Amino acid sequence: MPASLQAASPLGPSYVLVPLPGDDDSLLGRVLLAPPEQGRSLDEISRPNECADKLDPRRASALASTFEDAQSLAVGGQARAALATFGFEADAQTATHFYYKLEVSRRLSQTDTPAYVACCKDRGTCGYGYVSALVYGHGQYATASESSGHGSITLPVAGGAGGSIAAQVLHKRDVAGYVAAVVTVTDPAAARALSVLGDPKAAGITIDEQSLPQQIRERYEAQRVQVQQTDGDRIEVAYQFVDGSGPITENEFTRRYEDVTGSGELSPARSMRRKGLVFGGLATMMGGAALITVGVLNVNSPCDHTSAECPFGLTQNPGWVYDPVQHNYYDPNGTVTNTLGVLGIIGGGMLAAAGATVFGLGIAHDDGAPTEHSISRFDAEIYVTRYNHALLRRVVQEAETRLREGAPPASVSVMPLVTPGFVGVAGTF
Repeated sequence: MPASLQAASPLGPSYVLVPLPGDDDSLLGRVLLAPPEQGRSLDEISRPNECADKLDPRRASALASTFEDAQSLAVGGQARAALATFGFEADAQTATHFYYKLEVSRRLSQTDTPAYVACCKDRGTCGYGYVSALVYGHGQYATASESSGHGSITLPVAGGAGGSIAAQVLHKRDVAGYVAAVVTVTDPAAARALSVLGDPKAAGITIDEQSLPQQIRERYEAQRVQVQQTDGDRIEVAYQFVDGSGPITENEFTRRYEDVTGSGELSPARSMRRKGLVFGGLATMMGGAALITVGVLNVNSPCDHTSAECPFGLTQNPGWVYDPVQHNYYDPNGTVTNTLGVLGIIGGGMLAAAGATVFGLGIAHDDGAPTEHSISRFDAEIYVTRYNHALLRRVVQEAETRLREGAPPASVSVMPLVTPGFVGVAGTF
């Protein structure tokens, strides 16, 4: 099943951005031999149109529109190739979105005719389609990494959750000229989804988990999180987060979310679930410590004439005092053991130990149960989708990095692999 689904660009389903815009309009009317892919620009995959004389004359029309979107990027080689075409190859490892904002002022178009269709059929040279329009304007291209950390800005996403994302802009550049082209397909039955980057695999329109290499898919499935309902139709109340090993707590999910996405937006949801045990144990430990302190300070009492345990005698020793009641002498600097002080030390130690046990239990189980939540199921579904998308990107990138940094073991069978959203090799990572 697809891990993500990217809505169409606000430019429209047939528009492709021009990586290096300029005032040259020679791209108009050229034939595309194949759909845009592999990070190749329209200039690279097009050629002169042998049936161009059958197209209607060029027509210019005024436009006054603004187009802005953050296009989700796929993971793997396809996105890297597309970013290289736009001059952002260095951001392939960290960029999650390609952002553009364009102010367009005019449109130059050339429509087909029955004569053109007949010419294409007779000659068989019209390929996949032709460039039927160019849009002139100015604006900005940029790469961005989804994150809610310091310095993040809000970018619009067509069809995304909430219609926007929080992201940090990695690199950007200003563009001006013919910034976008419209592709008209020769055979409508052969039409395929395009993205503003050309290749839909690069734009992350779909990421097919099932077509990923087995080793990557197994790692992803083990860590992927789902929201599972646990109590009939009580959708908002009874649910839990579940990964490949079983239910996990909301606190655990927030920790994973922060690690994988780099965003702290879920931090407020991580809370102390066993406050009673934690604070109760802490208070008990403090009470025990106070009792021990009092016991230690009072474990010995000074001697007086009533203390039977005090040293005494019938003769006066240096410093001793005569007791007229007992008719003997005793040492006023001597001490005797205070039973209450001893009991205070023992009782305080036992109380502190019990408090430490309760405190430890509170800390050990502070995440609570998997069914305890501070966010609604609706929000949980949104955050889980973001988490899984970022997780898949990380797993694929880590596998690619390991392959680039060192050759796989000799005993491992490695083969080329091309799938939606991933280009590389399959093997044991």
